[in-house]
Amino acid sequence: MRKLLQWAWVHFLYFSGCLWWARFSLSKAGAIVVLTFHRVLEDQTSTNSQDSLIVRGKTFDQLCAYLKSGYQVVSVETSTPGEASKRLKVACTFDDGWEDNYRNALPSIRRHKVPVSIFLCPGHMDQANAFWPERAVAALKTWNEASIDSCIETLKGFTPEQRQRAISALEQGKTPTLMSSDRTMSWQDASEMASAGVRFGSHTMMHEILTNLPLDVARKEMEEAKEAIENRLGTTCSALAYPNGNFSDEIRNLAAELGYRRALATNREVWTETSDAFAVPRFNTYEGNLVNPMGSFSPAMFMYTTVWQGWIKLNKAKMNALFSRRSVKSLRTESGRP
Repeated sequence: MRKLLQWAWVHFLYFSGCLWWARFSLSKAGAIVVLTFHRVLEDQTSTNSQDSLIVRGKTFDQLCAYLKSGYQVVSVETSTPGEASKRLKVACTFDDGWEDNYRNALPSIRRHKVPVSIFLCPGHMDQANAFWPERAVAALKTWNEASIDSCIETLKGFTPEQRQRAISALEQGKTPTLMSSDRTMSWQDASEMASAGVRFGSHTMMHEILTNLPLDVARKEMEEAKEAIENRLGTTCSALAYPNGNFSDEIRNLAAELGYRRALATNREVWTETSDAFAVPRFNTYEGNLVNPMGSFSPAMFMYTTVWQGWIKLNKAKMNALFSRRSVKSLRTESGRP
């Protein structure tokens, strides 16, 4: 019922012109909508990845076609917000470097000529079940755990050592089913994608959440990943995506010191000229916010979950700043200060 009510609201916003106005308004403001993808899987593929990481191949292809027809698709590494455009600018990014990015996403990227940036973890290249969340999900399934997503969120707050002990305890006496589809791309895959115009950035060496690490270890994660990508692909690695979007002032400053020109976070907002270049906001994009209740790709749903919500947040921030300035002015007037 909740999904149907949401769809009714989306339908109203779409046909009333509200979503179109939001898109027009953001384009005139020079904003860029940055999308985050992780995995592109076919319908029959089994995986231990969470639903929030998955887009189906057909949906991704239809989205690429839609973006090319109605938006200005740009590279997150070479574009900057602030310049008004006729079409709203959208940038596509992938985190982690899954093998299915090469196998399932690359054909659509080539077909529709969509600029894409993929953020790799060099320490996890060409490995099966490389990332701990898939191992944790497999273990939790053996316990018939209903709240898998909340368990994963809890584990994200652990140090690497604490997390490893917790997952080992979950696996003890059980036989988790690991999936062959949960594999990362090889350097050869990445090289072929680079030849096709795909750009590559750093997602740190081992995908550890940087704020859970000592600062010297965090530095090593960012520095070694940058060097590995540049050495293996022969390209400049100028952008960093923080694992899980977590960073601090110290981490941000380290990224700048190490030669990154921008870093990407995960807060669901539009990228504007006032945004910090080392905290570029992005919209996590997965099947659930791209399709209608019948499971078909929906431009209206895409516009609602990205364009509309980004426009609402941007204008709410502007209103808060306006009221804040007015409050300060009112206080100064009441106190007799200029």
